[in-house]
Amino acid sequence: MCGRYVLALRSAQLCQHFQSAGLPVDDACADDAVRQSYNVAPGYLEPVYVNTSTPEAVRWALTAKKFGLQLFRNGKKIVNTRTESLEPHQASGLWDKLKHQQRCVIPAEGFYEWKDHKLPHYVKRVDGQLMFLAGLWDKDQFSIITTAANDQMAFLHHRMPVILEPDDVKAWLDPSRTRWSGDLQKLLRPFEGSLSIYPVSREVGKVGNDSPSFVEPIGERKDGIKSFFGMQNVKKEVKKEDEQKEQVKEEEKLGEKGVGVKEEENDISHPPPTPEYKKRKASSPLPTSPPVKTAKTTTTRSATTNRSQRTSQKKTPAPKKTAGGNRKITSFFK
Repeated sequence: MCGRYVLALRSAQLCQHFQSAGLPVDDACADDAVRQSYNVAPGYLEPVYVNTSTPEAVRWALTAKKFGLQLFRNGKKIVNTRTESLEPHQASGLWDKLKHQQRCVIPAEGFYEWKDHKLPHYVKRVDGQLMFLAGLWDKDQFSIITTAANDQMAFLHHRMPVILEPDDVKAWLDPSRTRWSGDLQKLLRPFEGSLSIYPVSREVGKVGNDSPSFVEPIGERKDGIKSFFGMQNVKKEVKKEDEQKEQVKEEEKLGEKGVGVKEEENDISHPPPTPEYKKRKASSPLPTSPPVKTAKTTTTRSATTNRSQRTSQKKTPAPKKTAGGNRKITSFFK
């Protein structure tokens, strides 16, 4: 797909590029009528090359149109049109009117594409020439036509915009071709030239961000070190997601083979805490440290001291009784 591209040229510069490619420009929109940007996003007003011929004269113009076709009442915008939807055997009323007489070309210095929806890359022609992207327009809006990716783009994404050569642009916008044909369909093929593709800063991912540094390779930016490590973090995230996907696949394979996979949340030996337990635990005071026991002080005594104390504690023996059971009176005075 192609949802972000670069066109930061002024109107005069843009006209010069078209004329250098042998494509005349009779009328051009003013600079303040469009938005020059290194991060063109859906909804932006951008210059579009169309045929404005009349029965009296053939004319070509760069006119301002909004990126994205709003063909549905729900407000959803269509930024890309698939080549497969335009084939002659397709009975699609959605594109019938546009493909016959409302074809256009969108100029771009390059476009962005994300690898695995994470890593942004910038794509441009190796020869530095302007890209002419095939498109369709309706009223004040346009969409970019996409086709299958070529060999250079395959590692990045399975789709890419249709990039036309100058001679193909003339055939694509030929005013005499008022009906869709197989010859027009053949123009919508993968790009056969050479492309330069390299990773750029993640800052381009946010709509509204705009800087010439977005098209610079990470290693050549002034803040390249910071951007490089930012990119490394993204790569780690992608690697982590891939590992998680592989783990899920392995678990699915084990499930198909009948091998059970233990799940901690289903382990009955450790049931989850009940709400009452959680509430009681939250309201209970924090545990305090147990009091420190102090050792009792003992006094050491010698064996002789113990014996003398025991001897002194012995009671005086009671007087003996007589045979009659009476005590001698003299025993009381002893």
